[in-house]
Amino acid sequence: MRYGNRPGHIRNKQSTLYTDNARDLSGLRDHDLRSDDDRWSADLYFRHDFAGKRSLAVNVVNTFSSSESHNRLWLKMPEQYSSMDYDILNNIDNRYYSIIAQADYTTPLWKGELNTGAYFNYKELRQSYNGGPESYLNMRQHYAYIAYTGRYKRLSYYASLGANAVAQHPVSGQSFVNVIPYSSLTLFYRFTRTFSTRLIAKLKGTRPTTGDLAENRVNIDSRFIATGNPALKPYRTFSLTFKPQYSTSDGWLSLSPSIEYLYSHHPNVPCLLSDGDNIVMMPMRINARNELNGTMIVNYSPCNWMMLQSYYQYFHDGYSTPSSTIRHNYHRIGGMVAMSYRRLQFIASVNSPDKSFSGDMVTRSGWQYYASVSWKKGALSAGVEWRYASQNDYVRYRGIGFSATESTCWKGMKNLVAINLTYFFSKGKARKQAKKSLNNSDNDSGLIDSNTAKQD
Repeated sequence: MRYGNRPGHIRNKQSTLYTDNARDLSGLRDHDLRSDDDRWSADLYFRHDFAGKRSLAVNVVNTFSSSESHNRLWLKMPEQYSSMDYDILNNIDNRYYSIIAQADYTTPLWKGELNTGAYFNYKELRQSYNGGPESYLNMRQHYAYIAYTGRYKRLSYYASLGANAVAQHPVSGQSFVNVIPYSSLTLFYRFTRTFSTRLIAKLKGTRPTTGDLAENRVNIDSRFIATGNPALKPYRTFSLTFKPQYSTSDGWLSLSPSIEYLYSHHPNVPCLLSDGDNIVMMPMRINARNELNGTMIVNYSPCNWMMLQSYYQYFHDGYSTPSSTIRHNYHRIGGMVAMSYRRLQFIASVNSPDKSFSGDMVTRSGWQYYASVSWKKGALSAGVEWRYASQNDYVRYRGIGFSATESTCWKGMKNLVAINLTYFFSKGKARKQAKKSLNNSDNDSGLIDSNTAKQD
């Protein structure tokens, strides 16, 4: 049995400047967003081993969630311009339930291992907006699969095939069933003791969350609204990854390049639309998305008490929304140094800004720095760590005739110093259990990013 609570609160008090007929009008603006998610889950896991290395595993997870989001946005202008004042409330209350059941059977076959299984997930959401009547939606997912793992000389391989059926009953619109095939192939070949390569190909489906399907409404600004879309459907993504690896015979130097290509067919992304005098951001189905990611990781150990790591990443993203065409390339670098001397260990790292593209929205983080010193003796460990994030975080929205940038400094992660002290002890005899082969969980709640406040 597990319980989790995820509270969040953001409050921004601002001075607002309007320009009207060459006159500057000054007012006060306040944006207050609070959200909370209380979650209870019961996880049942069963495994039975038969003769001949055969086994059956069953996992059932029940999840209950009570979440809420309270967003208030108001503007106060001088009395002579009071007609410009507004006070907007978006109050959302959710009741969410989910059950996941999976069974997996494993048996030796030829010179490898065969897995067959089935997966079922049912989830439902009841949501009310500003105290109004509840809306209701539910989803069901049925998934059956078969997989085989084997080896031939220097070649190891894994292949799986399945079918994923998703039934959606949205708040409004027509219910439907969507069937998406699933397949996966992994090939690993070791040429020599120091050089190997891995090839991974996957075809999988992605389904929308209940929050994306619900008619959530939250005001990012007075005329800028984010909402869900009950018409969303699952979509397919094909990925191909190539990962060679080289390391010296003594292990002091290793090179790990990788390249990955992803193609998404009719993916769901946030899009900006015009609705009278308002701009609405809602997830919508677009034609296609192409992504190309390249990475090079270098590990070097000049001596047995020091390890240096550096990486370089390249990202390309290409897609078109109803209002924009995205063709973007960006680069990222970072590095880490780890040193140890007897019971002391020191780690320091730095990472350049990261970007993520999602429809008409771009999210960027600033530079991140980290350092820690720890000491360990027996069951006792103590240490101090420091995290620093620069103030270059922003979310940018761009559509036809509309652009906006939101920049926020998260005080809790801006300059954080933490002291850690751990003591491990046990009493009595310990009983070892086999590692769980099935480990399902559900993080859905009915909330979306726009009405979920980060911890400050």
